[in-house]
Amino acid sequence: MICLDVDGTLLNSQKRLSVRAIEAAEEARKKGIKVVIATARPPRTTIEIYNHLKLNTHQINYNGALIQHPEFAKPLSHEPLTPDLAYAICTVARQTDEQCVIALEVLDKWFTDRDDPSLVTETSKTHKPDFIGPLLEPLRSPVTKLLVMAPPERMAIIRKVLVERYRKSANLITTEGHLTQISARRADKAYGVRTLCKKYNIDRSQVLAIGDGQNDIRMLHFAGLGVAMGNATDDVKEVADVVGPTNDEDGVAETIQKYAL
Repeated sequence: MICLDVDGTLLNSQKRLSVRAIEAAEEARKKGIKVVIATARPPRTTIEIYNHLKLNTHQINYNGALIQHPEFAKPLSHEPLTPDLAYAICTVARQTDEQCVIALEVLDKWFTDRDDPSLVTETSKTHKPDFIGPLLEPLRSPVTKLLVMAPPERMAIIRKVLVERYRKSANLITTEGHLTQISARRADKAYGVRTLCKKYNIDRSQVLAIGDGQNDIRMLHFAGLGVAMGNATDDVKEVADVVGPTNDEDGVAETIQKYAL
């Protein structure tokens, strides 16, 4: 199985999917290798990539909090934050910075109480919130992923408070200075890959994982071969077995050709 992060890995710096990456994935599929997307993104923002790659596998979305197949209504796995924990995190974030933006992802729906165009996510570049308004009602349901956003200098303060308070009860990931992503404690990409190994009857030693960011570290460590992109952060490179080319040098295609084909 090949597990691919999306932003900074499968997509180049222009957010484009290369022809070589598509061809490498297709060649792997023809050899019976499962090709899986493993991303922080929600399903609605990866389906186009999934279709371009002509995949027929489950996707790992929200850093492992949701594992689903686009053709099936019922997820294979859903590991959300409990309503009580999500509510508590939102309360502490707002007490720390009352102007911060809070967004909830519930399965494939986006709820937020305010929309700040200056605080951009990959999802907000192509999609609008499904709901803008008070979050009390959405917080009555389990929350797949919670996002807290603020300008970087303010986000650093919020993040410090949240990490000190919730590092033992939730999984807090920072991939951008203005954004902290929060999910259930055991929901990470390694959990997602482990779940699909069981689903597809594949030993972890037969997994090739490729990534570039903090949310990829556990996945790379879990995989039989973990490859960091050349543009990866230093902490990702340290845990990887191999450092490959960058995402602008067709690193995914090069890695698949070298280690899987």
